Amino acid sequence: MSTFQERILAASVSPSGNPGNDSEQYRYRTTVSEEYLAAHDYRVRSTELPEQFLVWWMRPVGRNAAEQRRLEREFHSDDEYALVHIPLEIFMTAYYERYERCKGPASFLSADRASTQEDADAVEALFADDADYRAQAGAFIESFHKFQTLLRYIFTLHTIGFADKLRRFDLFDVEAYDEVLAQVNRDLTDGTIPPFEARIV
Repeated sequence: MSTFQERILAASVSPSGNPGNDSEQYRYRTTVSEEYLAAHDYRVRSTELPEQFLVWWMRPVGRNAAEQRRLEREFHSDDEYALVHIPLEIFMTAYYERYERCKGPASFLSADRASTQEDADAVEALFADDADYRAQAGAFIESFHKFQTLLRYIFTLHTIGFADKLRRFDLFDVEAYDEVLAQVNRDLTDGTIPPFEARIV
């Protein structure tokens, strides 16, 4: 196991040495992550991402189909403290701050951040009645999946010892995701980075 992989493993477990899944770990990781994001104005470069956040923000991927199904169930469960929720929470926070805050209370993703029940109800009504608003939700979900793909790309290049070939990009610039992913696939095609078992996208 490489030194990088050992550091990743150390960052992915609780202080007791066991994978954390409790509310204390959830609060700690989200608080530290959100403080980091705010300090960097929600702009984080791929080449400057601290290793602990790379681990905390990646949605877990199962080693086999059964494990992946279990993780999917946990990810969509009602347990708000499960650590598998952190990737979505972090992405929602950055997305909201960069793309939605300026739109006011009745904007996409504001229900979680609404100051009053009336604001939250207005958001829910928009979601139920407005096709354009639902389209925004679909675009958000697609962006989240691309964000996860880019995190796996960063992790993979570090793991295989090709971090010096890592593309520099803003992890939360959703409008640039397609261009960055196209560049990554060109790097795979022209041999800039070695082929993987599967393409990045």
